[in-house]
Amino acid sequence: MGDKTFLENQNNDYVYRELINERIIKIIWHKKLFIDSLKTKDGEDFEILFPGIWNFEEGPDFKGVIIKLGGRKIRGDVEIHKNLSDWHRHKHQENSFFSNVILNVAFWDDVEEDFVFSPIDLKIRQFEVRNFLIKSLKRLIYEIEEDNYPYYEVKKTGYCSRDIGKNLDKVIHLLNLAGEERFQKKVEMVNYKISQVGYENTIYSLFMESLGYKNNKEQFKRLAELVPINTLKDILRSEKDEEERNLILQSIFFHFSGLKDRFLERGIKSNEICDYLRILHKKQEKWSIYFDDNLTGMDNKNWKYYGVRPLNFPERNITGLSLFLTKFMEKGLDNWLFEKVDELRKVKEDAQLKCYIKAFCDELIQAPAKRWDDIFSLSEAKRGKRTKLIGEGKSLSITLNVFLPLMFYLAIKSNDISLKEKVTKLYDIFPALQSNSIVRLMKYRLFGDAQNIRISKEKMQQGLIHIFFNFCEESIWNCESCAFLKKIYGRI
Repeated sequence: MGDKTFLENQNNDYVYRELINERIIKIIWHKKLFIDSLKTKDGEDFEILFPGIWNFEEGPDFKGVIIKLGGRKIRGDVEIHKNLSDWHRHKHQENSFFSNVILNVAFWDDVEEDFVFSPIDLKIRQFEVRNFLIKSLKRLIYEIEEDNYPYYEVKKTGYCSRDIGKNLDKVIHLLNLAGEERFQKKVEMVNYKISQVGYENTIYSLFMESLGYKNNKEQFKRLAELVPINTLKDILRSEKDEEERNLILQSIFFHFSGLKDRFLERGIKSNEICDYLRILHKKQEKWSIYFDDNLTGMDNKNWKYYGVRPLNFPERNITGLSLFLTKFMEKGLDNWLFEKVDELRKVKEDAQLKCYIKAFCDELIQAPAKRWDDIFSLSEAKRGKRTKLIGEGKSLSITLNVFLPLMFYLAIKSNDISLKEKVTKLYDIFPALQSNSIVRLMKYRLFGDAQNIRISKEKMQQGLIHIFFNFCEESIWNCESCAFLKKIYGRI
């Protein structure tokens, strides 16, 4: 990986400014990450009633937007840019697809005029995003999950697939570079998180977020905020029985997640599960005094089940989390990680690195707990086969997305070049995870139906994701101007 990293850059504000692209601005608009009082460039108050439908066809970025302006509702389209001047630079005023635009939105205002004009010569107001953000730019870039947003699956190959055989080596090289850039971005976010909350809280929070995958990531993140790890350590400090510690943790997490209420609302179909919930309720005697009486738990309706595999249901992941914390929290998650890093420092041969990955993941894997041997949900009596609460696939994903970036960060902070090289090699050889829809889309766009292309390392899959978000997503209908295509054919 390149020597110049985020952590070594002396002007971090500049780095965050450089990270802003149209995709980030689209997500900010889509999620309405603004303060309540919004004003157009000409000083008109407005409110976003509906941010519109994300458009991946030709034309404005969001269709069917509804805003309230001057006391009346206005429906139309919204176009997103980095700079307000991009409206003219992209010549939207000459393109009939942009005739229904009601607002030109950009992160920066670099123009003098208050309005632009549509192809049918109608005035379009303008809005500068950066002065109305609900949080700081640094904070938003950290919190935004760029992978978790709607996109259009274009079922056709891109121009980059043409003559792919002649340029295959170059494409593979660029994929690896893109994978490195994506990893560095993960390290940058780890750095920011540690600067805010410290080592152990970062490990705890990121571990919980990773259990939620994309559907429940924000929910697990919120649960980590409601239940700080230092409070958990205080509660369990005098409790030595492992089973009791585990049940206390489950009681806390099921209470503050709101999931216990969900099970009760849906009805319990097993006497065994009824007994289990009574046990968890009784454990509140041991931990309730450690939390403010006014602390409100989560609404159980916020948890998402649609599109989630039963093996990844929140209640299973919470139980797996409790087992993991029972094993390592007394030692300290940070101290546990430091021990694992010291073990990596002792690895002498590259051939041993695969064994290190397996051994590391084995510590994350959690076998089925009592009452969880063969069920997916507490509200169902249906029985399935015996499955791990944190299995091999999930442990690999957590290792890649949480612990490798943390290790790389520690290598940089300790100026340990040897450790940095070993973490880099771990990433280079890391086995490919189960592919998601973006990876499948990008493999087809780049390689078409080529049967001889096998991506066996996760670094290349991460590269595919990085290329999608930085090239295809913003130019998916305009391959001719794609910078990645030009890199392949050596034109830049």
